Amino acid sequence: MKTSPALRAFHEDPIPTGVLVRAVEAARFAPSGGNLQPWRVIVVNDPAKRTAMRDIYWRHWQPYYEQKMQSKPSAEGLVAVELTPEMERRLNAANEFADRWDRVPLMLAICTDLNRLLMTDKGLDRPTIVGGASTYTFVQNLMLALRAEGLTSVLTTLTVADEPDVLRILGVPDHYALASVVMAAHSPRDLDNTRLTRLSTEEILFVDDFGAALETSGVDEIGPSDPALSAGGDR
Repeated sequence: MKTSPALRAFHEDPIPTGVLVRAVEAARFAPSGGNLQPWRVIVVNDPAKRTAMRDIYWRHWQPYYEQKMQSKPSAEGLVAVELTPEMERRLNAANEFADRWDRVPLMLAICTDLNRLLMTDKGLDRPTIVGGASTYTFVQNLMLALRAEGLTSVLTTLTVADEPDVLRILGVPDHYALASVVMAAHSPRDLDNTRLTRLSTEEILFVDDFGAALETSGVDEIGPSDPALSAGGDR
């Protein structure tokens, strides 16, 4: 978990089928509501389909990139963030990745069966969060399983904005939705020594009331066990 950066630079070497099969074999034990396991995975290999998927991704990535480079909130709902030199570097790396999107060796479209989802929050006056709970457990398992195989990956939902086009391209039945696209490859980076930037445990762990920090002084387990994996580095 501490050495799984978002895929940006990558090698174009093909990924052996056995690597993917082992990853899915492990990931399929993810929990889901009623154990209904609504997820299905489509490996996109056909060059024409890959190009079409890349065009859809680029259509939504470009305005997102431009908004973030201007420190503006994105149309998808993300708040404006100050454009620091580090943030600009990351955005430019992601933009280079987007330009080569169709050349990532492993492109996986994750679909979910809408008839197998329990949305306990669908009556609330906000977008559903629970709707993805029975699918993204599998997606996270899959990404960690790919990492165990020596790959790094990235999840995107930008392509979901044009879901009908994606489902048509991939021949997906009408009662399925597109949950995400996962891209994976071998990275030129030394993954085992990657440093990730995340909020501290104290910033996200509360007791009884929101914002009331849990006392963690004297707790031996707090923080990373390896100083090389502490926060403050690359994503």
